[in-house]
Amino acid sequence: MKIRMYVLAAMMLCVATMGRTQAKLDGAANSAFAGIWDGEKMNGLPSLDIKIEDAGGNLSGVTVFYLQKRKNTEEPWHVEGESPVAMLSPRVAGRTLTFEVEHHKCHDCAELGPNVKFRMDLISGDEARLWKLDDNGADGVSGPGLKLTRRM
Repeated sequence: MKIRMYVLAAMMLCVATMGRTQAKLDGAANSAFAGIWDGEKMNGLPSLDIKIEDAGGNLSGVTVFYLQKRKNTEEPWHVEGESPVAMLSPRVAGRTLTFEVEHHKCHDCAELGPNVKFRMDLISGDEARLWKLDDNGADGVSGPGLKLTRRM
């Protein structure tokens, strides 16, 4: 009887330890995404920034999209505005973060369309790739994605 109790206690300790280790691993994975990520430039101008915070393993953040315009094909591009949007439903699986952002139907209107879904894969400690997922959120990504660099 005593042996059964010791075995049961040892099993419970193992399960508890595994749960704690998993939480630490998940927290470490979340922390790997924390920081400010700059998207590669387009037309020599910023394209987007992603600011991610990790508060005790819970990710939150803001994506800033830069609206680039030019008057005509002879004029240089310029940033006409920026649109910060909150990161919604962030989920980490290994070295991949998926999240959504609200999307307006047009640049100057308040009406919302469906959320836009993104996938961010860590390449190294300071480099990641970002893809916009299709409307169904399908995980199939194509192309190299937008290069992101963590700001120092």
